[in-house]
Amino acid sequence: MSSGRIPESSHALGCCRKYVSLLNGTDSGPIFSIAYFRDVIEEVQDPETQSGYWDYITPELEHLEKKWIEEQAKVAGANTASTSRPKSAETR
Repeated sequence: MSSGRIPESSHALGCCRKYVSLLNGTDSGPIFSIAYFRDVIEEVQDPETQSGYWDYITPELEHLEKKWIEEQAKVAGANTASTSRPKSAETR
């Protein structure tokens, strides 16, 4: 892989993994530092990884991002629906 693609591929792979953990409910919190990507950068530089894999990662990132946004919209819609139900009138 050319050195110019390393940051792009590292970012895409790291973000894919973050989205997967969010979607699976196993997220460990927000990314606070570039250190999150340290191991990913090393992995991206592994010459044994097939080059076609990196062509797959960017569209996969877009797919996972869309899926996460859809999940969040569902949650927001469910929260809005549960708080906007009219309360039944109390009778005495």
